[in-house]
Amino acid sequence: IKAGSESKTVDYILAAMGRRPNVESLDLKNAGCELDAKGLPHFSLETMAVKGSNLFIAGDVDGVRPILHESADDGRIAGYNAVREVTTRFKRRVGMAIGFTTPQFGNVGKALADLKDPVIGEASFENQGRSVILEENVGMLRVYAEAKTGKLLGAEFLSPRGEHLAHILAAAIEQGATVLDMLRAPFYHPTVEEGLRTALKDARGKLWPDAKAGLDLDILKN
Repeated sequence: IKAGSESKTVDYILAAMGRRPNVESLDLKNAGCELDAKGLPHFSLETMAVKGSNLFIAGDVDGVRPILHESADDGRIAGYNAVREVTTRFKRRVGMAIGFTTPQFGNVGKALADLKDPVIGEASFENQGRSVILEENVGMLRVYAEAKTGKLLGAEFLSPRGEHLAHILAAAIEQGATVLDMLRAPFYHPTVEEGLRTALKDARGKLWPDAKAGLDLDILKN
């Protein structure tokens, strides 16, 4: 394998090129479905109802979120609506994707490409304590926050133990947490999760550059 001036000899190469929904033989047009350029039906992610028909779609076949927990939610929503006269819309969980490589990569919530002028907090793992101990000190985490409120909108990472960071961030975004809300939480030392705290503190400094550093603690009133 060659990349620029770097090369490495390996035993095998696993090429994971993604999956394609297998719908070509279903003749969906004959069922009144409106299809996109890829031959997939237009549908609502909130109801799983296929536009222009009485059909519902669920799972990897819809080509949107081919991930186990998302496909399971697809099935629950589609099944719920398929047996009722009135279609109900459901709020979907925060989007999350993780690649189990070394280091791991992924994104939570909204990606930078989908946002307009977010505040970006960054943390490198090159000198991050726990990552150095694990000898996995490579990569970076970026968190995205709303400029006016500091509300967390999303994150992208290439980092050690990224799967754990992703779940913490997904829970925070789901609950509408802000950068300050997350900084009030404890971060144990030494852990990879401390890298998240570094990114949050970087975002806080950009959100409120004129504010004092503070202790990230609420002041008790007598």
